[in-house]
Amino acid sequence: MTRKQKALFDYLCRYITENGGVAPSYDEMKDALGLASKSGIHRLVESLIHQGYIRRPFNRARAIEIVRLPSVYEAPAPRPIVVNKTISLGVIASHIALQPWCRADLETVMNSLKELRAMEEIAA
Repeated sequence: MTRKQKALFDYLCRYITENGGVAPSYDEMKDALGLASKSGIHRLVESLIHQGYIRRPFNRARAIEIVRLPSVYEAPAPRPIVVNKTISLGVIASHIALQPWCRADLETVMNSLKELRAMEEIAA
């Protein structure tokens, strides 16, 4: 996941949580990421869909659903990880609780949350 994709994904998680499940418009996403056009947002959204992080249900306006969270534990980080305070453990947990995939691997999810909490405490 690129930096821009991660920034958009974080923004989507935060916005959807704060607005009762409603996704932002492409204009709102464009403004939040500081992009000049909506075509850049379209490319980022399509890449997140292609990678399986989000999906866009048919026949619904402003509908983007978080399908899975990115795994930050696939490979060791080349530098220390600083947890972005804008997407807290509460936001992550609320998305995990809604996702059907988390039931199959609950132990991994709980371990990831514990690691995130430890990183959040280190970053504070």
